[in-house]
Amino acid sequence: MLNPIERYAIQHKEYWPLVNARSHKLGEKRKILNQQFSNQYHQFLTFLGYKPELDDADRITTVVYFLLQERIEEALKFFSPIKPENLTAQIQHDYLKSYLSFYQENSTLAEKIAKKYENYPVDRWRKIFLDVLAEVDEIKGKEAQVIDREDRLQKQTDLTATSPQLEFQVESRKIQIQYQNLDTCTLHFYHMDIEFLFSRNPFVQEVSNQFSVIEPHKTLMLELQKDQTSSHLDLPDEYFDQNVMIELKGGGLTRLQAYYPHSLNLQISENYGQLQIKHLKTEKPLSKVYVKIYARMKDGNVQFFKDGYTDLRGRFDYVSLNTNELDNVIRFSTLILSPENGALIREAAPPKR
Repeated sequence: MLNPIERYAIQHKEYWPLVNARSHKLGEKRKILNQQFSNQYHQFLTFLGYKPELDDADRITTVVYFLLQERIEEALKFFSPIKPENLTAQIQHDYLKSYLSFYQENSTLAEKIAKKYENYPVDRWRKIFLDVLAEVDEIKGKEAQVIDREDRLQKQTDLTATSPQLEFQVESRKIQIQYQNLDTCTLHFYHMDIEFLFSRNPFVQEVSNQFSVIEPHKTLMLELQKDQTSSHLDLPDEYFDQNVMIELKGGGLTRLQAYYPHSLNLQISENYGQLQIKHLKTEKPLSKVYVKIYARMKDGNVQFFKDGYTDLRGRFDYVSLNTNELDNVIRFSTLILSPENGALIREAAPPKR
């Protein structure tokens, strides 16, 4: 049998980095979008088609090609029966075994294999296994390390690990702050006229710039513990029953979240353009609750769409109009306003046509 590698019909090539936009198959057939890799892979399949059975060298090559396509389960299945003693590429087998062990959530095995190559004399392979050890350390909670300064992904990971991070949530009258590489942060509280604010900008996640020129009603300075990554505090008493916008700042980052105290249970049926409002605790339908709808149109404009009140069932049809305006809507924003039970704002997609 003629050797296709010796005749240059098939050559082993390295694709680094090969980044796939999708992890799962789109449509009935799997597609390889990188044309060079697609050609190489199909040439390899043609070569295998002339063999009566696969040997372990064929299997390990197939594993690599599966991994390049994010076909992890198939890679694991093909890798399992391979016997290392049948291969001339022992180090490649060890690396694939350590790499696949991460997908099996077995970082202990990955570490055990990689430690054998900590002082390997070939720089390229030594760095690859040091990368494995660095990933194991990060899984254990240690700081991210850069093994190869020329590797863009490692540099990006290092910059991410050392840069300030800041997020927060407000739930059940508690402010939960998640942070990284920060010593202090500042909380600003702004009273809100929720209907006025909604009418000015219904898509409330876009309102942060509106508060940059307003004096906050209250400001709190917080000291953050260096050995921790989270902190929490109670919402100040004066805001328990107030609509308030909370702004968190630190390390050049700004995060914003609206707090609406309410006892409303809102259920939106996007497929049919209806919503229903019940009391959060009693589950009793709430009638005469004011509903105000704005829409973002296909041309980018935001405009008033509809308003009204819930019926005795607590229901409101937020899409029906005697016009064709619905055909141009790409997103709805809904204000629910009840004097007795508070207010909230939710977004929804238009019904599929």
